[in-house]
Amino acid sequence: MSLGLELRHRRLPGSAVAFVSDRLLAAANGGSLAIYDVPAQAHMCSHAAFDHARIHGIAAHPADTRVLVFGAKCWTVLRIHAADRQCVRIERLCSGARSDWIKAAHWVQDRSGRWLVALALAHGQIHVLGADDGSTHTEDACTEPCIAYAAAFSGRALDDLRVCVGTVFGDVLVRRVHAAPARVGGHDGAVFGVAFLDNGAIASVSDDRAVRVWGAGGDTALFGHRARVWACVDLGGGLLVSASEDGTCRLWRGAETVDVWAQCAKNVWAVAASPDRRAVAAVGGDGSLCVWPVRAGRRVETLDELQGVALPEPNGEPRVPEFTRGFALGWDAALLVANSGRVLRYEYERAAWLPVWEDPVLRGYAMVAGCAGLAAVGMRDGSLVLFLGDSNQRRRAQLHADAVRWVSVSPRNAGVFDVFTAGEDGQVV
Repeated sequence: MSLGLELRHRRLPGSAVAFVSDRLLAAANGGSLAIYDVPAQAHMCSHAAFDHARIHGIAAHPADTRVLVFGAKCWTVLRIHAADRQCVRIERLCSGARSDWIKAAHWVQDRSGRWLVALALAHGQIHVLGADDGSTHTEDACTEPCIAYAAAFSGRALDDLRVCVGTVFGDVLVRRVHAAPARVGGHDGAVFGVAFLDNGAIASVSDDRAVRVWGAGGDTALFGHRARVWACVDLGGGLLVSASEDGTCRLWRGAETVDVWAQCAKNVWAVAASPDRRAVAAVGGDGSLCVWPVRAGRRVETLDELQGVALPEPNGEPRVPEFTRGFALGWDAALLVANSGRVLRYEYERAAWLPVWEDPVLRGYAMVAGCAGLAAVGMRDGSLVLFLGDSNQRRRAQLHADAVRWVSVSPRNAGVFDVFTAGEDGQVV
């Protein structure tokens, strides 16, 4: 389930995405850059960054609302002016062009603290320019033949700057400014995406459908995608997200698949992590933009991997043996109704049961449905009880004369849900 923002414009394929902040998200369709408010699930404003080039990448400034956008041989620096949850305007600060295709862009500082723009080009060059005027600071050619398909930078200080390059020949290379490249590893096909990881390792994705992590102890191959893999992003803590031609994103912990997010029929082109790394945004070939919550549980592939969770013992006098009458799953917890009439919440991270409510009318009968943020319980007296969010707040309404036989809950947008019920008499509310 997406975190809330799920926009399917079905115009041009999404080509790049980046979080400007935990709230603001930048996404590209063709040469246009759009800004979204994630919690409000709203489009704020758009700007034509390039007239004759598709945006290939977006690098958000680590300290303010500037973004560095590049596509083909062009680059530009834009400032997003936002106030009161509204994007007032997007201001173009500086722009320029290179003699070769740009494969990655990065914000970096010199020793005086001045912000610069670092660009990785298609033949391994590293160009460093002034972010305010585009003046040349450094132009460094690669000492070995190299045709880059993808690149990524690491380091905010110019002296610490490193670039990782994935080549059309399947090589993964790393080098510093004014230094020869070192080969880290390789794939059995062109390398479409690379990323530096917090633990010092490097991740790469390829035409061979593999995600590989290159560390001091060797490489680890991650298999699961059914087609080519286009991009990857590090979430820290051993978590990694990959995006594929098969229309899905996969969340990995080590070599294990933690979750799979299905977005479109074909091609999730780019992914980005929010600054707090609790959400991942992805753009698809159908023009879709989705934001997914990061839940670092464990994906269950077989019934043998299921883990049983026993109900807590009830207080008071002994009752008949309890079993689950109905339940609804959310992001952080499950709501469960037992045949005894008890309503309980099970919080995944705490692995703990919390009592919510109890009603004799629920004994032996309950229809339960829900999603993240809302759960609904239909009762045999025709009433419906709504449980709100992660609290014990509830609302009760009498909707039918007889038992509620069916309940459905689905999110519409932030804080708004569609709830449908059907009674024994066939009436739908």
